[in-house]
Formats: sequence, structure tokens, C-alpha cells
Amino acid sequence: MSDGKPDGQFTPGPVDPVSGQRWVYVTPQMVGKHPQGRLNLALYGVILFFVAMAAWRFVLWAYGFSGVWFGLEIIIFGLAAVALFFRVAPAAWLGIASCAMMLIDFATGLKLVWGVQIWAIAEVIAALVVGFYLLTGARPNLIYRHRYLMEGGDVS
Repeated sequence: MSDGKPDGQFTPGPVDPVSGQRWVYVTPQMVGKHPQGRLNLALYGVILFFVAMAAWRFVLWAYGFSGVWFGLEIIIFGLAAVALFFRVAPAAWLGIASCAMMLIDFATGLKLVWGVQIWAIAEVIAALVVGFYLLTGARPNLIYRHRYLMEGGDVS
């Protein structure tokens, strides 16, 4: 893509019947060469968020909140952070699953055991923001799903 010629194939997807939008799929090589295919400050923040959540869960796990659920959260949060950093394709879905796990913690009252409800609310709000960004953001869609929204015209 550096000389103006695409190295791969643009594949337009079907038009969404509700929104009228269309995804255009590209190859991983095209994403890697495009400036938007690199991590930005927001994605580094998301990675840092997952590292911090994995570390926090490890501290809780080490201080007696042991169990399979906390162990699973530590593994999933850590994998999500590593996969996001290395721009591996399933990273966005691991991140969304991590955010869903935080919402499950909140919904089941697991966070109320900690005694710091304001932290629990802040964590859930951050999880919602991160989850929606990974699901709908232009850069995460390009990097991890190799697609972007067509803004007009036709891809041929």
C-alpha cells in the first residue's frame, strides 16, 4: 500500500439492512502496512487496563479470594493484554470477553465482598467503555478483524 497499489484484495461485505453500512474486508498484510494498523494511545490504555485488572485479580486471589473464577479471570485478562499488544486476530474478542467477565462479577455481587463499591462501579464503567471501543472502534476493527466501514462510493 506504500506505492498506492494495494498488495491484497478488498472484499466488500453485504450491506447491513438496518444501518445501510457495509464492511470492507482487507488482508492482514494490508493492515500491517497501513498507518491505522498500528496501536494508538487508546489501545495502549486498553492494554494497560487489562494488565492492571489481571494484577488486581491476582492480588485478590493471593489474599484469599481463591477459586476457579479468579484464576480464569487472571488468565483471560492476561491473554487479552498480550494478544492486543501483539495484534493477534482474536484479541478483540478476548477483550470483550474480559469486559463481560467484569460485568458478571458486578451483577453477581462478587465485587460487593471486597467492600469498595465505588471501585466496583468505576471498574464496570471502564469495562463498558473498553468493551464498546473494542467492538465498534474503527482502529480495533481494522487491526483485529481486518475490516473497515466503507464511507461512500463503491469498492471494485
